[in-house]
This record gives sequence, C-alpha cells and structure tokens, in this order.
Amino acid sequence: DESALEPLVIATVSRYPDDQMIAALALAAPRNPRVTEHVRGMLTTAYPEVNLVAARAMGMLGSDEGYGVAMEGMKSRDARQRQLAAMAFGAIGRMDAQDMLGKLLEDKDEDVRLAAAAALLQLR
Repeated sequence: DESALEPLVIATVSRYPDDQMIAALALAAPRNPRVTEHVRGMLTTAYPEVNLVAARAMGMLGSDEGYGVAMEGMKSRDARQRQLAAMAFGAIGRMDAQDMLGKLLEDKDEDVRLAAAAALLQLR
C-alpha cells in the first residue's frame, strides 16, 4: 500500500531502535526494490540490532550487502544479535553461510539454534 510507505520511511529514522527494526522489515516485505537505497542506509547505524535487521531486509530485497553485518553479528556475545544474524543469513540466502550457520546450530541459546536451523532451510 503506497499510503504506508511514507510513515514507514519516517519510522526508520525514529529515535527508538525497535521502531526502526519493524519499519525496515515492513518496507522490505513487499520486496519492492524502490526501498533498497533506504534500507541500505540502515546497515550502519549505532544499534547492532538495527543493522542486523537491515541486513535481513536487504536479503529480502534480493541483495547480499548485509552479509558482512551478519558475519559480525554471529560473533556477538549477545544471543539476540546472534539470532538476528542467523535470520539475516537465511534471508540473504548465500550457500557460503552454511559454515557460519553450522556454528550457530551449536549455540548454547535455544533461540539461536532454532533461527540457524530455519535459516539453513532458506539457503538456495
């Protein structure tokens, strides 16, 4: 819906990271390449979680530009960031992510392991 585009773009620059993350995924969900440039700018924010969700959104838009962000996220001490990294790898869909996802399958956090398993099923 075109009427939702402007409010979503505005939400991506909200001072609240959760607003930014929800907006990035909502922008990418229709897979409209028109929003790629905007989502690309979200790969390098001050919030690692926003960057990881933007990496996932870029994957949803058919780009692997967030692959490096996901690689950094999988090394995080924060389980949420490792989970988001796994989800980004899945959306990006590159087969060379198998090794990283394999490591995440052995993570001590159950949610990370589940995200990694789901991501493996998404690889092309």
